[in-house]
Amino acid sequence: MFSIVALVRESRSKGLAIWGIVLSVLGLLWLVVFWVLLIVFGAWLWIDVNILNLYATGAPTVHS
Repeated sequence: MFSIVALVRESRSKGLAIWGIVLSVLGLLWLVVFWVLLIVFGAWLWIDVNILNLYATGAPTVHS
């Protein structure tokens, strides 16, 4: 947001404002990708561990 204001109002700080916008977009993309991967692989690992536990004990377990 500050980068957009700087880009519109200050002619001398356009380079810094553009870098701010680019880095903000990259940070947002990294955040989304990181959390999606964390949730997907975390769920996969949790399901996989429960399946292995079912095969090992012969009975499903209840997690509290």
